[in-house]
Amino acid sequence: MTRKLLRQRETHLKGRVGLILMSITLLAIIIAVVVNRHWILLPPKNSENIESFTSTHQTDPGKTGHHFLPLKKPSEWRPWSTQLNEGPVQCSYGYGSLFCASQNGNITSLDASRGTVLWSKKVSGSVSAPPIIVNDLLVIVSDGISLQVLQSGTGRELWSFSPGGRIATPVIDGPNTYFTSSRGFLYSVELSSGRLVWRSPVKSDPGPVAVAGGRIFLVTADSSLIATSASTGATIWRVPIGGNRGTKSWCRSPVATESNVTCLSDEKTVRSFDSNTGEDRWVFRMSEPSDGMLSVGPHHTYAMGKEGRLYAINSSTGRQLWSVKVTDCGSVSPVLYGKTLFLGSRSGNLVALNSATGAWMFVIPPSSHGASSPMGQAPLIGADFFLTSSENGAVFSKSLTLEQS
Repeated sequence: MTRKLLRQRETHLKGRVGLILMSITLLAIIIAVVVNRHWILLPPKNSENIESFTSTHQTDPGKTGHHFLPLKKPSEWRPWSTQLNEGPVQCSYGYGSLFCASQNGNITSLDASRGTVLWSKKVSGSVSAPPIIVNDLLVIVSDGISLQVLQSGTGRELWSFSPGGRIATPVIDGPNTYFTSSRGFLYSVELSSGRLVWRSPVKSDPGPVAVAGGRIFLVTADSSLIATSASTGATIWRVPIGGNRGTKSWCRSPVATESNVTCLSDEKTVRSFDSNTGEDRWVFRMSEPSDGMLSVGPHHTYAMGKEGRLYAINSSTGRQLWSVKVTDCGSVSPVLYGKTLFLGSRSGNLVALNSATGAWMFVIPPSSHGASSPMGQAPLIGADFFLTSSENGAVFSKSLTLEQS
C-alpha cells in the first residue's frame, strides 16, 4: 500500500511539474507576442523598409525621399508589352491603370493588367516627365510652360495654369502642388481648382523643388539652398552653398526627407543638410563625376557616376557603405524594393543588386520583356512583377520571376 501511495504521489508531482512548465512556456510566448508583436501580428520591420526612391507617384505622389508601398498587382494580370510608337514615354501607375506621357504631347492610359489602351489625349505641348497621380487626377507640365490637370478616368482637362516662364517639375503635398518658374517665383496652387494659393519671390531661374515636413526646399540661381513654409511661402532659412549654376559647387534637384535635404553637385560631390536648420550634415566625394542619378531615403543614399560606378552611402553619416561597377547601368535612378536594388540599363536590362552589399543577384534581359532600347524610366516594382518603358516607346509589364520572364 505504501509503494502504491508513493507512486501516486510521484505521478501527481510529475503532473504538477509538467503543468508548471507548460504555464511558464505559455507565459513566455505571451511576453514574446507583447514585446515583439510586429514579428507575429504585423509585417516585419527592419532597416531596409520598402523605399521606392524614384517611383514618386505610386502611393505618395510628388514627394521625394519618402517610403512607398509596393505596386498592387492588377487583377487578372498577365505579362504584356505595348508599342506606343511615340518615342520616349514616361509612365506612372495608379487606380489599376498606367498613365504614359510622350514628348510629342500624347497622354495615354493603359489597362495595367493587359496593356490595352483605355484612352489617349493630345495636350498642347511636349511632356517629358511622368504624370503625377493623386485623387483621380493627373498632373502634367505641357511644353515646360503650362501646368495641366486631367481627369484620370477620361483624360478630360479640368484646369491649366501658366505663370509665365518655364516651370520646373512640380511636387504635391496635401491639397496643393508646388513648383517654380524661370521668372523667379515659387508657387502654391490648389489641386482641385487651379486656384493660386500663394506666390513667393525667389532668385531668377530657380531649380526643381522638394517637399517634406511642411517645408519646400529649392536651390536658387545664386547657389542658395532655401526652405520655405508650405502653408505661406515665407522663407524659414537660407544657406549659401557657393558657386554658380554649372560650377562644381552648385547642387541640383534637392531630395528631402523629414531630417535632411540632399543634393548632387555637377561634379563629384553629394551634400546633405539638416532640413530643420540648413546646417551641413555631411559631404561625400565620388571618385568620378556624377551622371545626375541620385536616390535618397532614411537609411541609404545611392549615387551613380558617369563611368558606371554606383555608390551606396549612409544617409545619416555620409559614410560609404559600398561601391560597385555597373557600366551598363545609369540611364535611370535606382529603385529599392525590400532588400533588392533595381536598376534599368542602357541596353534595356533590368538589373537586381543586393542593397546591403552591391552584389549582383540577377538580370532580366530585354528579350524577356519586349524592350530593345535603353530603359526610359525607373522601373515600377511590385511583389513579383514590374512596369516600365523604354526609349523606343515600348511599355511593358513582366514577372520578376526569372523562370517566367
